[in-house]
Amino acid sequence: ENKNRIGARFRTSTASSLSVYMSRFVPSAIVITALMFAGVAICTALFELTWSQTALCALILLLGCIAAAALATVLFSLIRNVIVCVVVGYCLLMFWGFFGGSFCPYMWATFADKLRDYSPIYYMTRSLVELNTSGSSEFTLPAVLILCGMTVVCVPLGMAAVKVRKEN
Repeated sequence: ENKNRIGARFRTSTASSLSVYMSRFVPSAIVITALMFAGVAICTALFELTWSQTALCALILLLGCIAAAALATVLFSLIRNVIVCVVVGYCLLMFWGFFGGSFCPYMWATFADKLRDYSPIYYMTRSLVELNTSGSSEFTLPAVLILCGMTVVCVPLGMAAVKVRKEN
């Protein structure tokens, strides 16, 4: 976008904030989803994994990919620098992964539990693990709601960031 000055063209065009945001969000969601499912297929074949609730796990992974793309697109719309956007996204991922991932039981007694409750990664991984080990999980509905909520919140935020950028 910077090389071909597409941002300047978007600002002077009649394209709506929704179309500008979606022109970034949809391709990134497709690429993230394709890469995620390719990685799952490769790991399943190489490590002879079996999936207990395949359709539900695929839905959770799909919603996770869409939420990640929505969040990444909002970050890019706000920051407008790919390197800084990647660093901020990676730091956010590591923060959520650290407190909502495998380290949470070994940290402070209740502090980690409170942070873990705000980590979408915790709900995703917990529901995926429990679905594949026991066949059901009480974390499935919260995971789906959190991921859908992230997407629903990020789309208007991204559109607002595009609109503000366009007006400036």
